[in-house]
Amino acid sequence: MMLLLWMLIIGLLVWVAWEDFRYRAVLTVLFPILGTVILVHTIWLGTFSVFVVITNLAIVGVQLAALALTLYWRTGRWILRDRRWIGWGDIAFFAILACCFSTANFVLFFAGSLFILLFVVLAAMAFGHVVLRIPLAGGQATLLAFAFLMDHAQLGARLSRDVSFFGFF
Repeated sequence: MMLLLWMLIIGLLVWVAWEDFRYRAVLTVLFPILGTVILVHTIWLGTFSVFVVITNLAIVGVQLAALALTLYWRTGRWILRDRRWIGWGDIAFFAILACCFSTANFVLFFAGSLFILLFVVLAAMAFGHVVLRIPLAGGQATLLAFAFLMDHAQLGARLSRDVSFFGFF
């Protein structure tokens, strides 16, 4: 059963990535399905924590609030709600990410994936490719699928647990 859930998660992440890269939009129904499967998966693994999810969502909320205030300060308008800056699919995917990781792993993945996607977009622009919109949810879904595949022996269980670095020394 665990392997089936794990494969379903990877399949749904690939679908989200495909939709976002191909059409620059993701079917709305994919987000609740993916969120539900991930919640069932973490509950089945015994790694689900409401406190961790709320903490991760608070981190996303603070970051989005800081972005909105920065854009308001620079433009004088509340333009974060505009589709040009960030889509609702990206925000929905942030909420899904909050359920996948422990807080330390979430911060590491969230910041790392944003930097990786920024680097990829800047590299594409440097080679002459015109980038009008960044497929943020699709890029993060691809990176999350890779994270699940890299943790295949544990079926994603290590993503929800913090590892003590002091135990290795």
